[in-house]
Amino acid sequence: MLAPMRSSTFLLCFLMAGVLSVPRGSLGAESPSGEEIVAQIQEQARAFEAQYIGSFSKRKATTKIIDPDDDELRSTKDVVLDVWQYHGEHPTRKIHECRFDGKDVDLAKCEEEPRLEPAYRLFADEADEHYRLEYQGVATWDGKASHRIEVVPLEQTSRHLKGDVFFLQDSLLLAGMDVTLADYPFGLQDLSIKMTFTQKDGAPVLDHGRTEAVIYVPFVVNDKSVTEFRATDQKLLTARHAKR
Repeated sequence: MLAPMRSSTFLLCFLMAGVLSVPRGSLGAESPSGEEIVAQIQEQARAFEAQYIGSFSKRKATTKIIDPDDDELRSTKDVVLDVWQYHGEHPTRKIHECRFDGKDVDLAKCEEEPRLEPAYRLFADEADEHYRLEYQGVATWDGKASHRIEVVPLEQTSRHLKGDVFFLQDSLLLAGMDVTLADYPFGLQDLSIKMTFTQKDGAPVLDHGRTEAVIYVPFVVNDKSVTEFRATDQKLLTARHAKR
């Protein structure tokens, strides 16, 4: 149950647990078929995951709670935090700043407990049990020519993703994604997540993202939650961080 949650930040973290595996590399000189491109993306993504267990980034996130009927702004939350994201797990977060409507509040007010299990990963060894990836040609993501891969869930559950993932045309580095859940849990009426990646040391790392969610439970909550964030100080991890 989502209510009475009034933020969609947890949804972004939930999805990142399912899509952290990302490929690096490039296509050969020949012109491969769509199936060959998808196969190479899968192969490189699994090799990437074997090399790195996750990622770290510092993030600044703003969540606006909006009346879904008239778009009136109800509240704004600003958070500065560190995020450690490991494959298939809920992220570990350390909050440094928390503001509601421009006023500093106790950091605990920005803590959010996971409400859902992580999404099934797109490029895990067992991903074929959960998804079919279909090549949809070359498109543009963030102004860059990219291969568009449609994610088709094999089951309609809240742990399955659906939508499009984009990989740079020449290098196959992850460029971005526009996804939602195959089925919404109680209280969630609509969800859109867009994430854009940049390159660091020849590998893709998360750069910024936007989440829109409509949460409705009669007599309890009726909100549109819009979260935007930007990441810095990104690192790929080969070992878990020491908890403090």
